[in-house]
Amino acid sequence: YKFAVGHVVSFDDNPAAAMNLAAETGELTMTAPVVLISEPIIPSATTIYQAHFNGDQITGFSAILVRIDNMIKEILKRDSENSFYVNLFDKEEGEHLTFKSYGDTAIDLAGLKSTTIEFPFINRTWVIEFIRTPEFIENNKTSQPLFIGIAGLIFAAFATVGIIFLSGQPIILEKVVYQRTFELEQANKAKAEFMANMSHDLRTPLNAIIGFSEIMCREIHGKHGNDKYLEYSRDINTSSEYLLSLINDILDLSAIDANKRSIEKEELQITRLVTDCIRTLKPLINEKKQDVIISIPDDSDIFYADERSVKQILINLISNAIKFTPTGGKITIECDTTKKSTVLIVKDNGEGISKSNLAHILDPFTRADSHPHISREGTGLGLTIVNSLVKLHNGSLAIKSHLGKGTKITIKFPKRNSGI
Repeated sequence: YKFAVGHVVSFDDNPAAAMNLAAETGELTMTAPVVLISEPIIPSATTIYQAHFNGDQITGFSAILVRIDNMIKEILKRDSENSFYVNLFDKEEGEHLTFKSYGDTAIDLAGLKSTTIEFPFINRTWVIEFIRTPEFIENNKTSQPLFIGIAGLIFAAFATVGIIFLSGQPIILEKVVYQRTFELEQANKAKAEFMANMSHDLRTPLNAIIGFSEIMCREIHGKHGNDKYLEYSRDINTSSEYLLSLINDILDLSAIDANKRSIEKEELQITRLVTDCIRTLKPLINEKKQDVIISIPDDSDIFYADERSVKQILINLISNAIKFTPTGGKITIECDTTKKSTVLIVKDNGEGISKSNLAHILDPFTRADSHPHISREGTGLGLTIVNSLVKLHNGSLAIKSHLGKGTKITIKFPKRNSGI
């Protein structure tokens, strides 16, 4: 763009071309000279651009405007008694910037002796033309080193601007990162406060609804006058318990994400924990007449982890296996040890998970349903919470599944002092 007293007076494609080139190459680019003043209309500045990316997406450009006229005037002050002129222009564009060392008297430059020097910088080739007056030649019999010195100063000035621009980027980015981090911290704080309020404001009335609806279902204070009321009471109780489980899952996930979930590792007996979890899920297992097999060798029975977290992991994995395994199916829970890990495996011969779902099955609110027309209860947070709890233990989770054959989930807990 060409600017005149703060207004655009004409247009060329230098800025657009430089920005496009910066976006294509990911490197610094520079425009040909642009005009900042209208009287006289002489190219007097250039702009350096740098593109910024987030992956493959451009997030913006940084730019610095270099006042070439001021830069050269400062350089020429070094030898103000010598009458010579300097033209600086972009070789491709051919637009000149003309300066002289002192005085404003107009002189016909035609026929005067000149010397040119070219130097490439960033994506452009600059030409410096020195025009010497007879007075200058007379006073400077060996003037060639002076030309080279001035050319070197101009080149060094450009290079210095580029270096400052590049070195300034980390400072700019650090400020952006700091600001963004502060904003995220504030957002997390607001989220934590919201979750705490939701925990109290939602769970308290929900527990009351669940308690009273259970009393109504059991008809403790007398029979309902209509069987429909008993049916409605059961629906209220079931729906309230489901909503409470959803809230609990969201709160658990939020606590883990905010590093508010603490774990206390201790030596645990895996057989006892598995037995306790199966006892809790026994009604669901009996309803589907499934066979649950526990295979835990004696030498693998003790491992080091947080009891509450392991129970939550097992409940989620076993209940998922129950849900996606057909009536009469088989669920196996195994445990093994390696030099560095205790390995816990839950597998079933259920319907399995499709490859498309398997790629993002650990994402929040993702369900493993392979059948699009079958609706199942669940928040889609179970495996996400499991994965987060495993990471809290510095462990790992792997899922293998085949449609129609079943799913195998392997979790590795690092042994105590294993260094993992």
